[in-house]
Amino acid sequence: MKNLFKFTTIVLLLLTLIGLLLVFALVYVFYSNKGASMEFQNASSQVVESAEIAVSDKSCSVSGLVSGGKFRCYFENLSDSSYRVSVKLKDGQLYTKESLGYLSGGFDFYHVIRVNQSGDIELVSNPRT
Repeated sequence: MKNLFKFTTIVLLLLTLIGLLLVFALVYVFYSNKGASMEFQNASSQVVESAEIAVSDKSCSVSGLVSGGKFRCYFENLSDSSYRVSVKLKDGQLYTKESLGYLSGGFDFYHVIRVNQSGDIELVSNPRT
């Protein structure tokens, strides 16, 4: 009877361990390597002297982006957050947007961010998840 109890306990612990490993593996598959592809567009009539887009603790930047120009960034493994965008145009004007859009970990996003003629920074696409 004692041996049966030991065997049952060991089997139960092994099954619990296997179950936990499967749960962690599924979480890893669903939440790793997800992120946001972002395209920044200069729809103003001026050269963008500098632009910085930050999300979570990651950022990308560009300088000297001509009118009609675009650049792309990819941000990986994000937490729940939004974009922080700062754009300086050739005339010296600095435009910022502290909270633009919404991103969540575990999903893939594609956003287009545009600075327009008046210096407004806008999110012009819906996220693709």
